[in-house]
Amino acid sequence: MPRFDNNVVVIGAGSAGLVSSLVAARAGAKVTLIEREQMGGDCLYTGCVPSKTLIAAAKVAHVSKSSNPFGISSKYVSVDFERVMANVRDVITQMEPHDSIERYEGLGVSCLKGEGKLSDKHRVDVNDTQLSTRSIVIATGSRPIIPPIQGLDKIDYLTTDSVWDLTELPKTLTILGGGAVGCELAQALSRLGSEVTLIEQCPHLLPNEGDQAGQLLAEILREEGVNVFTNATLVSVGDGFGEIEQAGESKEIPHSHLLVAVGRCADTRSVGVATVGANVRGDGTLQVNDFLQSAASNVFGCGDAVGPYQFTHVAGNQAFYATINALIRPFYRLKFDRKVIPRVVFSDPEVASVGLSQDDALAKHGDGVTVVEEELGSIDRAKTDASSKGYIKVLVNKKGKILGATLVAPHAGELIHLFAYAMRECRGLRDISTTIHAYPTNAELVNQVA
Repeated sequence: MPRFDNNVVVIGAGSAGLVSSLVAARAGAKVTLIEREQMGGDCLYTGCVPSKTLIAAAKVAHVSKSSNPFGISSKYVSVDFERVMANVRDVITQMEPHDSIERYEGLGVSCLKGEGKLSDKHRVDVNDTQLSTRSIVIATGSRPIIPPIQGLDKIDYLTTDSVWDLTELPKTLTILGGGAVGCELAQALSRLGSEVTLIEQCPHLLPNEGDQAGQLLAEILREEGVNVFTNATLVSVGDGFGEIEQAGESKEIPHSHLLVAVGRCADTRSVGVATVGANVRGDGTLQVNDFLQSAASNVFGCGDAVGPYQFTHVAGNQAFYATINALIRPFYRLKFDRKVIPRVVFSDPEVASVGLSQDDALAKHGDGVTVVEEELGSIDRAKTDASSKGYIKVLVNKKGKILGATLVAPHAGELIHLFAYAMRECRGLRDISTTIHAYPTNAELVNQVA
């Protein structure tokens, strides 16, 4: 076999690329990691880390303002938004060393800063250097989608990447997009004092979840003061205003800031995958098989670059499979299992799901689906915490197999893993119901529905 400088070259040092290069290094492979911007990618700088830090600050402000049910009165809560954002940046700084060049080079990964581009199946150009490699892993992540809205190109607007540069709280903020990120930021910035309008084109918020979850979250957001418009389209924008259409009527909404949060698309534009015979879908994602292998047999992909699951935990899992397959091909292959993938919206209460939605389960299995549901207010912990808005819904087939589960509850993101594990291990509700759950906890809701 021909000799190469590397066993594998990884392009992109976000969540997927970092895991990929680490797996290769720990397997004793010669690996080079290429990143054009910052090690850590979207998750560290514009995604999970800053958003969860902001959400935590917003919850403190909200609890301080809404503690009357417990007999505690707080007449005045002061939010120093500049300090809030400084804390967000401080948390990022604390976590940077874990994803740093120094750490990865210490673990045996050769790191290069620059833009990697495939010149052929076994060569990657970066800066003025050409690397030869047996295999390649594409982990270039994603970028914000910018919709074609009249006037948008003529104004300054925020994206889910640039919103973290804010140092002053937007007085009036319009958020376009009622998916997970749009809902999280709408609630957080509203709780910190901004007057927020949230616009979603679909009939309900969280289009990727069931309508019940989206409708309940909309109700909660409205109670907190967010102006929520569903079945609405932002048709044009100008300096300080946006025009929406809803039910055939037009309405002008003033704002000091506009945030576009309609999703992200794969960023594979400049990698040169077409030059090696790999295929790219219309949404920009690299087309791969169940082994995360492209049409070019030695080129693999993972994370947002291949989709369709834009989650950090999926990116890391895909990276493991892609890298192992890249190293041991063609002698053995590991299949990426996409059946059980939990997803969480970090609103308050959280919305967490795994498996099929109710609509998908009914469409696939018809009347063979049993829907089991319980209200959050039925458990004692909800009463002690004054948090009764939420529910749990589990879908089961005739053999007792769990097809999917949805929770809207405090810490739903933690509880959903009980169902993810049960589904992975082919366990049913009976197994959950015979497991002792501590009292009083929110996990009692899981036991109760089981």
